[in-house]
Amino acid sequence: MVDKKFPEEEEAVLCTIKNIIGTSVFCNIDSYNLEGVINFSEVAPGRIRNIRDYVIPNKKIVCLVLRINKDSGHIDLSLRRVNSKTKKRVLEESQRENNAIAILKILVKDELKLNQIVEEIRGDYKFLSIFLQKLIEDKKIGSKYNFSNEELKNLIRLVKERIKIKKYKLKLKVSLKSNDSDGINRIVNSIKETKKKYDILVVYESAPKYFLVKETKDVKKGSKELREAAEFLMEVLKKNNGRGEIIGEVES
Repeated sequence: MVDKKFPEEEEAVLCTIKNIIGTSVFCNIDSYNLEGVINFSEVAPGRIRNIRDYVIPNKKIVCLVLRINKDSGHIDLSLRRVNSKTKKRVLEESQRENNAIAILKILVKDELKLNQIVEEIRGDYKFLSIFLQKLIEDKKIGSKYNFSNEELKNLIRLVKERIKIKKYKLKLKVSLKSNDSDGINRIVNSIKETKKKYDILVVYESAPKYFLVKETKDVKKGSKELREAAEFLMEVLKKNNGRGEIIGEVES
């Protein structure tokens, strides 16, 4: 596991419970190799009669980073603030990382070399799984790392055989209005202009609400592009004597 300095506050992280002392649960934050602490009040809502109903040593759990003191290295975590959707996402990311490591271990037998490659890739991409997905799209990115030609050739083959590239469908709700007599046409033309610039779908819900929809392999990048598309649509509609509003956040 690669050491990274600190996670971000509000980041969801996979942890391994180390021990329980007093009213605190001590965990290892796996992807950062740092210690975090869960106060009993952040384990579960309400009164806890038996803490071991929720946490036991060596159990894997998904936590939310609450606070970080970089001077002391103290990190406060919460278990109860993680919803089922976030938990599922983090566990799926962990499984993809385990699969990626397993593939690399087949190819790179030297442990020191393997650790060096993993550290460099995670420094660039955070997740090995993201690197492997991008490697299928652009084989040249693999040449940056310490793979032999044969290792790189076999890596690409194994990734194609073993890794299913997951796509996410993201959506963002917007409100689009125009009081002009040809207001519908103005809205439709604004949508058409936006779709020329951004690879999105626009789905009608009920006046004046629409969904902007995008399929992507990268949730973070896709969410940013979807919001940019929404903001562009608002500007175009405004120029066409209409008005728009982004409602809520990007959902998957």
